[in-house]
Amino acid sequence: MINRIGFDIDGVICRDQLAKLVHMDWLFKLIYFLTAIPQIRWLYNSYFRRLDYGIKRLIDFHLKAGYEVFIISGNYIRTQPEIEQWLLRHEIFYRDISLYPGFSSGLTIAAWKAEVIKKYQIDLFFDDTPSIVRYLRENTPAIIVQYEEYEKTKDRC
Repeated sequence: MINRIGFDIDGVICRDQLAKLVHMDWLFKLIYFLTAIPQIRWLYNSYFRRLDYGIKRLIDFHLKAGYEVFIISGNYIRTQPEIEQWLLRHEIFYRDISLYPGFSSGLTIAAWKAEVIKKYQIDLFFDDTPSIVRYLRENTPAIIVQYEEYEKTKDRC
């Protein structure tokens, strides 16, 4: 029986509008790296991170049904205050949040997420990154769902 559900943030709980605007991978990584600067992080959270209302409804439904919801994200731990504020502003409630401690942990984001999923005994996890989804499917007992927002998939339906 599924009791514990986990969600990634960027690309799942929220739509990353910046990724839609910046199609060059190196430029996107540079901008994301610059979010270490508090003013740029504020700008990013205020204007480029948009709630996926379908996922919000899914989270609310499962919370009302008694499931435990966990947030497991590759966002760096230093962003936790802003992430928690953003989740609260959008009334995303959860039991626990785990953010990536960085490469100094000795783990890639995928390996770190796998450890957290095992630690919390997550039954079902939603992530949007294909390489992470593959890794988690191979290295955790959880059911891993690769999530794509509706706007990306509606032309294929």
